Amino acid sequence: MLSKSMRKCNSVTAMKYTRGEESQLTGQAAMLLELKCRVQEQQTLCQVAEVERDRLLQLVSTLQRELADAKQSASAALQDLNTERRTTALLETKLDQKLMSIPLSAEPPAHLDNLQQRLSRQEEEIKALRYTVDEMRRDKETDMRLYDELHRQTKQIFLEGVRKVKANVKTN
Repeated sequence: MLSKSMRKCNSVTAMKYTRGEESQLTGQAAMLLELKCRVQEQQTLCQVAEVERDRLLQLVSTLQRELADAKQSASAALQDLNTERRTTALLETKLDQKLMSIPLSAEPPAHLDNLQQRLSRQEEEIKALRYTVDEMRRDKETDMRLYDELHRQTKQIFLEGVRKVKANVKTN
């Protein structure tokens, strides 16, 4: 978009000079033409900057939404983990009390096996919840690295465009 406006200004100037009408252009008219070209270039640069800014704002809002979702999921997983820990601690306490009340030579009652199975299942659930929280944390870090790289690239492209415009304005 920027190069089109610059080409237009340059072609208008070139047409004026190539037609042999150089003598007809007064110093003020040439200055006015140059100022119009600069204004048009600055307007185009402003439009490009606005488009880039809007694009970055969209990316930031998307990342913020994803981050909020990840935080909410992590919070829910941690609450579940804490609940399971409390339940496990309570069951371990009950199991210890039952084991203390059973004579050493007697066979353990059937409900004791059920408690032990339940305890093992809850320990597996705790491991699964920890794994999920760790995965979410890694995903969040990956998203942030991608966002930082995209931001760096966009900034670099924008600055290169600004340098090109400045270079073209100086040459004109």
